[in-house]
Amino acid sequence: MNKLLFGIAIIAFAGCNYEMHEKAVDHKLSVQVQTFYNENKYDSIFSMYSQSMRESFPLDKTVAFFVEVKARSGKMTSIQFEKYKDNWACYKVTCERYQCIMKIAAGKNGDIAGLAITGPLHE
Repeated sequence: MNKLLFGIAIIAFAGCNYEMHEKAVDHKLSVQVQTFYNENKYDSIFSMYSQSMRESFPLDKTVAFFVEVKARSGKMTSIQFEKYKDNWACYKVTCERYQCIMKIAAGKNGDIAGLAITGPLHE
């Protein structure tokens, strides 16, 4: 009985630990978004979208969104993975003028199925 409980505890701990580590696909997407954002290559961010994301958030809206975010916040100076929430990778983003939260949902093909930037954070 003790061996069974110990085994369950290890599996539960390993499962919780996994969720605390950033997945490679999410890391890659976050780094690419930061790079393209800082270089004003918003069309490159758009090219990373899944088909459904492209239909929901077309290029003109994507460009207008990032132009406004950058005008308010400046360049992204650092991105730090925080946690997963409802299949979204959540990042604390430090920009030149304030901090915000960026959430990315990776699609099946390693593309962006969802993207949100909210802020500023007040600490």
